[in-house]
Amino acid sequence: MTTNYQKGRAFEYKIKKILENRGFIVFRTAGSHGLFDLICFKKTISQNKSSIDQSTSPLNLCLCFYQLKKNISHKVSIRVLEKIINKLDLSEFFDVKDISIRKLAFKNKTFVCEHCFHFIYKTSSEKLIYFDLTFGVIYTPKQKLKNGKNKKNFRKTK
Repeated sequence: MTTNYQKGRAFEYKIKKILENRGFIVFRTAGSHGLFDLICFKKTISQNKSSIDQSTSPLNLCLCFYQLKKNISHKVSIRVLEKIINKLDLSEFFDVKDISIRKLAFKNKTFVCEHCFHFIYKTSSEKLIYFDLTFGVIYTPKQKLKNGKNKKNFRKTK
């Protein structure tokens, strides 16, 4: 019999692999019982059409902090994200209208609800660095049965 811990761990590894396939370095914070399950980092260099020299091309850094949930609604994912933002004391920089919800993986119906903070930094050598700091919830939505009830709360009656 598979425990909830094993199911959760398998879900974390599945999402970790998806993000790694997209070029992220992913850290799983197993056993920490912290606010985030996965921490991701990605560095890219924007291709400047006018120059092949990468030293003048802007650097893009992306740092993402994700909490993973299974069987929650889109509304609940937004509430979870709001709690994260409030706990980090970033609510003065946060607007619910700025949350994006998008599909993370097409085949397995996994979504990401996230808020991204964008920063631009200019180095002393005039090089631009674009920095994205993202907080989010990666989740699978509640499954509905044909009668419209949630699968989780459905019990067979004799």
